[in-house]
Amino acid sequence: MGSASRVGRRAWLASGVALPLVLALAGFSAPAMAADLSPSSNHGSCDTTRVAKPAKSVKGAKGGNGAKGAKAGKRGTAGPDKNGNNAGCPGPRGPRGERGPAGPPGPCADIDSTEAEGDVEFSAVLSKGKAYLGRRSVAPVGQYTWRDLSTYQNPGFPKGACSVSVSTEGRIVYVKVLTTGGDVYENYCTYALSCPSGWTALARP
Repeated sequence: MGSASRVGRRAWLASGVALPLVLALAGFSAPAMAADLSPSSNHGSCDTTRVAKPAKSVKGAKGGNGAKGAKAGKRGTAGPDKNGNNAGCPGPRGPRGERGPAGPPGPCADIDSTEAEGDVEFSAVLSKGKAYLGRRSVAPVGQYTWRDLSTYQNPGFPKGACSVSVSTEGRIVYVKVLTTGGDVYENYCTYALSCPSGWTALARP
């Protein structure tokens, strides 16, 4: 072999030794680089199979709601009574009964008013079984002053009084009541609401 051949071989050997050394210093392995530097015609024979990643687990579908149960059945027919007899069909509606007697009358309430001389107004009131006489000024309008005409100081007040009226004549005020039985009673008072005589029965209409 000639000197030229020896020189070329040494150069090739030197390059062959230097390349792995450089690759080692750079952190690469010779086979890996060799694979990258290999001719493209050799790629088809390499094992290029990669390790497949495990497939992700697929969540199962949520279960559907169960179907609703059927509604309650219709009510059955009535069973036999304690004697073993089956209940019959309801009979026809009976005739309307007679009208009952009238109940007791409710509490009566009534009021009546009249104007009198001296810019005065009098009012008679019947409420909860009692009679009252009231007086007030109308120029200007003031508050009522009331007198109970159903106390022992006004004897003879009738039971069952249901309506009342008031009137004036001169300086006298007359109060009348009508009972549920049709009786009429009268009392009279002064402008100062002094009623000394009590109740007097009048002729029935």
